Amino acid sequence: MKVLILGGVWCLYSAFAWAVLFHFRQNPLAPGMRAISVLTSLFILIFSGSALLGHHVPLNPYSTLILLFASGGLFAWAVSATRHAKLPLAFDRSSPECLISRGPYGFVRHPFYLSYTLCWLGCLLSSPNIPLIILGSLIVALYVISMRREEKTLQATFGDDFERYRNATGILWPKVARN
Repeated sequence: MKVLILGGVWCLYSAFAWAVLFHFRQNPLAPGMRAISVLTSLFILIFSGSALLGHHVPLNPYSTLILLFASGGLFAWAVSATRHAKLPLAFDRSSPECLISRGPYGFVRHPFYLSYTLCWLGCLLSSPNIPLIILGSLIVALYVISMRREEKTLQATFGDDFERYRNATGILWPKVARN
């Protein structure tokens, strides 16, 4: 089970790194994105070391695997929905070229951040230790800051269209219809 979890985490980390290099718009990395890159790399190294040294005691390995599969599926769906869009990376100040509402974007406004967060949460369920909790919290805090900035940019760029989209979708979790 440990090998499956560790392999899954490294596959996801590799996919996330691929997206930074090849999927998103290539501008110089903003300081916030550099911080995310360093913190996620450190997170993965500590997680891997913890697993390889035997400090890896999954609370519930099946929950971990479910979160990792959900992360990977959502990530692949988000990549597919944005393959022609060339979205800016986190903390990039440039405006997006279009407002995307297809694929997972029809449910949540930030499926990439949700995918990453599911992966880190799966890691924490698998190896809950103080360094990973601290790093995971810092990473998610940076995601929240970036999401807020992106929302302001989207509002300024797309105005009423973004407002309608924002009212129809959740930021990280789908909105439940109220009747």
